[in-house]
Amino acid sequence: MSDTSQFFTDIVNSMPLDSEWFFQAPHDEFLEAIAGIPYENGEVFVKLILKEENKKRLVNISINDVHELIQQCKVFWKQKEIFVAYDGFVIGTLSNHFDVGETSLAKYLGQDILFIANDW
Repeated sequence: MSDTSQFFTDIVNSMPLDSEWFFQAPHDEFLEAIAGIPYENGEVFVKLILKEENKKRLVNISINDVHELIQQCKVFWKQKEIFVAYDGFVIGTLSNHFDVGETSLAKYLGQDILFIANDW
């Protein structure tokens, strides 16, 4: 598993259930990979709600590195942005209101892959 695959997996497993995910991934391969997960296909973003029953399916897109097709991902919880990633999850930013203490994300801080936002 690549570094970005593990990072993607840890993000999925750390985000709260019922969080809203917006993916900018203009590739049919991405849509095929999330088949079976209810989503809304907008003009620019694909939106899905993270549920326990689709969490494993979402994690599985990292197995074939399909997550690398994602140009941008934004995650919202209770109408507040809590995470954003760019360029196939090579870099991500968490809200300064998100507690990384009880997640596996703390190991990425200080490694030029995950940052904490100063202003959101």
